[in-house]
Amino acid sequence: MALGYGSVSVAQEASCSCLTKRGPGVITLANGQVLVTQNARTTPAVPGNSVLPGARIATGANSSAGVRIGRCEISIPPVSELTITQRGPQLCLALLSAEPAAVAGGIGVAPAVILGTVAIGGIVAVAVAGGGNDNNNNPVSP
Repeated sequence: MALGYGSVSVAQEASCSCLTKRGPGVITLANGQVLVTQNARTTPAVPGNSVLPGARIATGANSSAGVRIGRCEISIPPVSELTITQRGPQLCLALLSAEPAAVAGGIGVAPAVILGTVAIGGIVAVAVAGGGNDNNNNPVSP
């Protein structure tokens, strides 16, 4: 499965975020660029519209959506895709997201970027302060 919006692209296999009994679902929220592909047609998502097995709901940058099918209620973050597939007598709702917080099972990119920024900031602060040198030949101006 692949998802691409602008310069962000994700390609990986998504596992079921939720399993539920078969039946129609409904779009509960659609903010920004949200598209539904089902029955070989792609249309803008509209809250209240039905989604069926085989549907894909994709969000663009700065967009989000919500879908409810049976006991499953899924929030779809920006630059993500939800697929609805049949798995035997149940439906699998699989969320594939470029947003690290929405992907289960890993620390994601955001914590690594934050930690890296803190580490680099500490190195820069030491370098600006003179590297721990007691000699104050390079005063910092206010």
